[in-house]
Amino acid sequence: LAGGLTEPRPADTEIQEIANKVKPQLEEKTNKKYD
Repeated sequence: LAGGLTEPRPADTEIQEIANKVKPQLEEKTNKKYD
């Protein structure tokens, strides 16, 4: 199933870079802090 759920796994460098870019936007929009 394309786009299906997978088991959680550590982020590779590319995924971590994306997460680091969107995290501040998410925190601002939700008024919450995420670790």
